[in-house]
Amino acid sequence: MGESAGAGSIMHHLIAQGGTRDPLFQQAALQSPGLEPIYDAGRILQQYQTFEVAAGCAGKGLPCLRAASAETLQAANNQTVYSSPYGTFRYGPAIDGTLIRDLPALEMARGNYWKNVKVIVGHTSNEGILFADPSIDTDSDFTTAIKTRFPNATQATLETIQNDLYPKPGISTEFATNYVRWSTLIQDFKVTCNSRGITQSYAGKAYAYVYGIPPGIHGSDLMATFWRPDLNSSSTQLGPIPDQSLATGWQSYFTSFVRSGTPNKYRQCGKLLPTRDWPLAEVTAKGVMALEMNLLGFSWVLDDKTNERCDFWRGGSWTGRS
Repeated sequence: MGESAGAGSIMHHLIAQGGTRDPLFQQAALQSPGLEPIYDAGRILQQYQTFEVAAGCAGKGLPCLRAASAETLQAANNQTVYSSPYGTFRYGPAIDGTLIRDLPALEMARGNYWKNVKVIVGHTSNEGILFADPSIDTDSDFTTAIKTRFPNATQATLETIQNDLYPKPGISTEFATNYVRWSTLIQDFKVTCNSRGITQSYAGKAYAYVYGIPPGIHGSDLMATFWRPDLNSSSTQLGPIPDQSLATGWQSYFTSFVRSGTPNKYRQCGKLLPTRDWPLAEVTAKGVMALEMNLLGFSWVLDDKTNERCDFWRGGSWTGRS
């Protein structure tokens, strides 16, 4: 079970050695599966060199780094992370060609993943806002941002992104501003399309969800997942603490899944805001039919945040390699 990068780690376990390596678990819960895809050898080298320079070891290699003090390495690490583009963290799993043969989303799309697993997978309702640069205000800002984020993409691919998938703000588009446009792209690219891809890959074995308690930012579902009776604040930096019966109902789905392989067998019943039967996910062209938890309780909804744009991200043309 993992959230954000923890769920991204689970994705890597599932596609290890092209999906031929037993992950040693039969069930997995992936909450907001997120990762910053690192697929370009030049970028990986640049990442290492940035750290090397920050540690005072420019051009001196690993022997110099191994001889450095813990304080020096910590300071270099902080400098490297803080110098990364907004919403990224510089470090992340990289393709080595053996254990990790390609990006998890692309491996799953090709069928190169371990099949014998049941999953719970989902996301919050507003995943992108935490990672989207608020300074992106104009069409030019958006164009610069996608060129920076996808440096190997062809001009045709970049035009597809900015003209077809995420068109300019206007009366005829869904985006009120370029910031909303960018936030939606980041939401799709980093989290929600991973959720949809996992649901597609594990069709008939996947229980999908949306955590819809406002503001629904990335990580806010942890307030329900790890709710406990002594939480005495009505809100945190992640958002409001959910009603007790909602939180314990949410937890009962997960504990039931751990115990029985289904979230329904031991789910909580008889509370003021009751749980409901959680069917297996249904993937449609417009999204995924999923369980939603919001302030009013649990319901079965169309999760249109995992829409047809995910087919583009699952295709991999943005890497410049296909």
